[in-house]
Amino acid sequence: MSVSEQETSTSVVQKHRPTDFLPSRFQGDVIDADLAEAHYLGFEDYLEVHKLPSQTTPEAVAEEFNEICRIFKRTLKGQARLWIENKNFSTIADLRKQFLARFSPGLLPTLNHRHFTALSYTPGDTAQAHLAKISKAAAQLSYGEDQIRDKFISTLPLQCRSAVLMSASPQATIADLVMKVQCYFDLQIQSQPTASSELFMAMHDKASSVQTPTISASSEIHELCTKIQELEPSLISHVGQNRKTIQKI
Repeated sequence: MSVSEQETSTSVVQKHRPTDFLPSRFQGDVIDADLAEAHYLGFEDYLEVHKLPSQTTPEAVAEEFNEICRIFKRTLKGQARLWIENKNFSTIADLRKQFLARFSPGLLPTLNHRHFTALSYTPGDTAQAHLAKISKAAAQLSYGEDQIRDKFISTLPLQCRSAVLMSASPQATIADLVMKVQCYFDLQIQSQPTASSELFMAMHDKASSVQTPTISASSEIHELCTKIQELEPSLISHVGQNRKTIQKI
């Protein structure tokens, strides 16, 4: 083999495909500092093998860094992929710092606490769905029934919360509170403005039909008054005779 052929063969062997040394995709469903560190070291190995051309202008350097971020994004999936979406990094060191901080156990309790604190009631949710959302977040922090109960009540709509607190005893269980809250929601649905208006109109029509005499009823009342007037002289005479009889007795 000639020297030129050997050089050509060597260059083919040394040429790497774009996916060579690319680390396996990191999902992030298990929070483990070693797993996160190992993934990032694998990414650094990839960058070492696939060195990008050196850039001199600020624009070119910025584009090079953006390309590095895009490559790193392709090494993620699942929760990790959702985490990096729309994230901004100032340098490669910043990228590493944020990635390791997010997927190491030290930061997780703080993130879970923030999530639990930020929970609120979503309009349209049933009482059970609202409780399930709170219970799931509380489980990540090992919170007990008291914390779940307090969060459940404090995040209810104001009028609902007031009604439940007025009707529930201090010893009421979470199950009792859920039942009362759902009862309140059901009553609210049943008393929507449209239904109330229809009920009011129906009651008004009923009252009007009772209070306003019909033509037939008016005629009957007039005839009755006429008969009373005709009988009045004889009634007076009869009453007078009875009085005389009583006086004699």
